[in-house]
Amino acid sequence: PRLEPLADWAEIASNQDNQDNLVNLLLPECYDPDSPKLFDPPEKPSISELMQKAKDGDASGRAEIANAYDAPPEILVGLAEDIDPFVRRTVAENGRTPESALARLAFDSDASVVSAVARNTSTPKDTLEELAHRCISVRSNVASNFNTEDSVLLELMQDKEYYMRSHIAENTHVPEAIMWDLARDQSRDVRW
Repeated sequence: PRLEPLADWAEIASNQDNQDNLVNLLLPECYDPDSPKLFDPPEKPSISELMQKAKDGDASGRAEIANAYDAPPEILVGLAEDIDPFVRRTVAENGRTPESALARLAFDSDASVVSAVARNTSTPKDTLEELAHRCISVRSNVASNFNTEDSVLLELMQDKEYYMRSHIAENTHVPEAIMWDLARDQSRDVRW
């Protein structure tokens, strides 16, 4: 049947046959009404299984583990030492990476890893302060990080590059006094 008024949805959804049809319509490729485990979450691998997979897997497999929102901190610490910069960058991007690993990754030889540390809102404030003295791409990520101390933001506002101030203006956690200063910036790109 054609469904036009929104009020019909409640009536249609109350009928069991319609519920099955709606599920088939919305989930045609994965719906199996006879499957008892249709909505059961997959089992989580143990830490030892993850560690073994991290040792045995290729870089993309290790990065996949590093990217998992529920990756155990001890796995992330181990992957922070990975030989592949893609894996280390993925660890640096994970908000659950322990501060000690992020502090080490802040001195990584790969610029993309260091930039990822500067973007990570879990990076310790003292590490962000150190990163505020690096290259422009790292400094701009520090400026955008809402965990950056106000004193560091004030220092970055003195940067001669207008886009540094623009990154500060995009930071949603900048104090009002700094925003007022940015609103009067000489560059239209910062004021906008």
